[in-house]
Amino acid sequence: MALMATTIGLIDELLDEATANGQDEASQVAVLLTARPKPHSPLQAALQTLVRSLRADESIWQTNYWTTVLLPATEKYCQEEALAAAGKRDPSGMGFRWAGIEAAINCMWYVVGSYIGLEDDREAVRRQNWNAEQKWMADTSLLTQMIDDWIDQDEDFPVRSTAILSGDWSPEEIQNLYRKTVEDLNQLLNKNGVQNGTVRALFLDLYTDYIYTGLDAMKNGVAL
Repeated sequence: MALMATTIGLIDELLDEATANGQDEASQVAVLLTARPKPHSPLQAALQTLVRSLRADESIWQTNYWTTVLLPATEKYCQEEALAAAGKRDPSGMGFRWAGIEAAINCMWYVVGSYIGLEDDREAVRRQNWNAEQKWMADTSLLTQMIDDWIDQDEDFPVRSTAILSGDWSPEEIQNLYRKTVEDLNQLLNKNGVQNGTVRALFLDLYTDYIYTGLDAMKNGVAL
């Protein structure tokens, strides 16, 4: 999971570099995940090294998932980042952010999916027929992106359109989504039979602490 999180961060950095050089270059970043192209920078070489490490001992399920789910999702992410960098407006009101969220979730699912019963359900994952855990991951990822875009709005204004800048996301919507993720986390604890009050409070406190830790990292420029 740590390697995959680092991979997602490197893709984000490469996209930042690529979008500065034009839409076509940004849309090609996902090709690096095939480990076929010759790297043209230390960052590209680092990404390909991570990919080789991630895939060194992958299962058959992971091999198929990488090709049929993860790569297409990452390609879409790169294409939509290119559209955002070109100043296009996302008709969905998401500021071209959803593709990146979906790609990140699919990347994480590559790591953990086979451990939680998805080995025979790859097609359902591809169709985005997500279970409750995946839906919670999607909401928490969206919440993190909303917070990040709110903090970065002055920085984003000259270079890309975001849902914060267009007014499609508001502080009230961020607050409402946070409350929903807390409620849904409670439901997940119920679903998994976690009834001990102390343990439940620990999970909820850790989640809230994570949000504040991430917010501080965004404000300080540590988080991408």
